[in-house]
Amino acid sequence: MGPWMPLQTLRSYLSQARLSAAELLDHLFTQSEAFRRQVCSQAAELLHLCVGHDSARPLPPPVTAAEDLRRRSLEMLERWRDRFGDKVPQASGLGSVPS
Repeated sequence: MGPWMPLQTLRSYLSQARLSAAELLDHLFTQSEAFRRQVCSQAAELLHLCVGHDSARPLPPPVTAAEDLRRRSLEMLERWRDRFGDKVPQASGLGSVPS
């Protein structure tokens, strides 16, 4: 598994796969400074793929998994901001996601 595999898996056409990738992403984000910087450099794409706040790019089906993905991703982003916002400047804006 390559180091950026979770970011590639977030492009899946199923919300369940995206949720699994987000969980792995969460673990790697907390463990690696290099990974945090890479993820933060792609924050806009991460928001589109995990939160689905752009109506032109909604989260994929099934709906219940998409809702779970959105809720858990928002929680994850807030945790990242709270824990790493002072260490990784790009992380400071992650928890303030538009609805």
